[in-house]
Amino acid sequence: MGAFPYRLRSSLTTVAIFSRFPIVGQQNLKLEPVNGSNGCEWADIKINDKIIRLYNLHLQSNSVSGLADDLVENGNFDEKSTWAKIARMIKRFRSNTLIRAKQAEIIAAHVKKSPHPILICGDLNDIPISYTYTTICDNLQDGFKKAGSGFSTTYAGNVPALKIDYILADNAFFFEDFDIKNVAFSDHFPVVARIKMP
Repeated sequence: MGAFPYRLRSSLTTVAIFSRFPIVGQQNLKLEPVNGSNGCEWADIKINDKIIRLYNLHLQSNSVSGLADDLVENGNFDEKSTWAKIARMIKRFRSNTLIRAKQAEIIAAHVKKSPHPILICGDLNDIPISYTYTTICDNLQDGFKKAGSGFSTTYAGNVPALKIDYILADNAFFFEDFDIKNVAFSDHFPVVARIKMP
């Protein structure tokens, strides 16, 4: 990690921030449920004579990938067991959507109080028309909408065409480029942007 000598990593979550520039302030926002995966870290990063606030986050998963994979491979709509799996997926999706809504409200309230220009990067586990997205993205730019092209799919699993990973910025920033890399690091495609400082 020589290119990124400044690091922020909490023991409470898998979320981390790596920076080429000094981190001059930081905090972990506690998101319920605390499970080691969900989390939101923010860091105030000093770039030349300016400070920006970067949030990196991972919100509550829908926890339906296994069921979705099973339905794609083995689903038979003539069988009751298939419909029972669909009902379980809907129930999980509903309960996890409510959890994400609360997480989004905590993050949005914190963002509104920031004295510095904002960048938000992370896995919202929700689509662009969701309450989660609209709550966090309020008055922010979506990098894909500003500088991306083509399909905005960021989820690499069996549920097709999902955009659930984002780079958001307040209006002080300018998106010069935005790309979703089609590489198989995980069940998400890496999202990359080149952003001009305010």
